[in-house]
Amino acid sequence: MSKEERIENWQRIIAKQEASGMTGRAFCLENDINPWRFYRWRRRVREHTAGGFLQLLPATDSRSAGTDTGIRIHLNPTISIELARGFDSSALRCVVDTLSRCRGVWPCSL
Repeated sequence: MSKEERIENWQRIIAKQEASGMTGRAFCLENDINPWRFYRWRRRVREHTAGGFLQLLPATDSRSAGTDTGIRIHLNPTISIELARGFDSSALRCVVDTLSRCRGVWPCSL
């Protein structure tokens, strides 16, 4: 498993824990996850996603083949933003600002 695949796997696990409303320890006990490893990966995932930079790549999946889709931004396994060509950049700025304020407090009400 590549480093990116491991990060994505732990992002999914962390998102499930956050959505569950359980403490990290309780979630780990219920899901047979080593708490030390969970907290270590949670810190690593947060460090990996922090910094204010996003990598934007052209879509390569079959859904976008031959279409003019604009941009798709995956923030984590459960949150993505899809923009059509000609999107309102001020609306995107509002979304990004709101998500920045919510960092680490998921789920966040927008």
